[in-house]
Amino acid sequence: MHVDTGADFSCITLSSFDDLWPQPKGAPQLHPFSKNLKAYTGQQVPIVGKVNVKASLAGRSAMLPLLVVHSSGPNLLGRNWIKALRYSVQQLQALAVSESSAYADADLSQLKEEFSSLFARILVPVCTGLREIYRPTCKHSHSGQCPASV
Repeated sequence: MHVDTGADFSCITLSSFDDLWPQPKGAPQLHPFSKNLKAYTGQQVPIVGKVNVKASLAGRSAMLPLLVVHSSGPNLLGRNWIKALRYSVQQLQALAVSESSAYADADLSQLKEEFSSLFARILVPVCTGLREIYRPTCKHSHSGQCPASV
């Protein structure tokens, strides 16, 4: 889940809901949810419903509401769960780092695939924290700086 301290409620996409609880058996009951939900852009987010799920963290458990939404965005860990499970700043930072790393890897993979002809693979020292980076390649026959990039 994406840590979002600006979100009042934790929510998952309908696709994630279907992955977690394949229909028709085992899925928790969806209940109506009457409040409006908006994305950070101000756009209305359509709500499918609300489920109550058991959530646990570091020995603390609670039955918490989880909104199911029609969205292609990430699943969000909102303030209602953060408060109820008493997430510490360190736990939130660890979640944010692991998630941003996963999204960055996915974004980089997508870019490498989509624009493979524009990038050449090079290795960099391990001390940078990166195993590999991609640098634009120049198709001009010269040495030194590319005149097209000046």
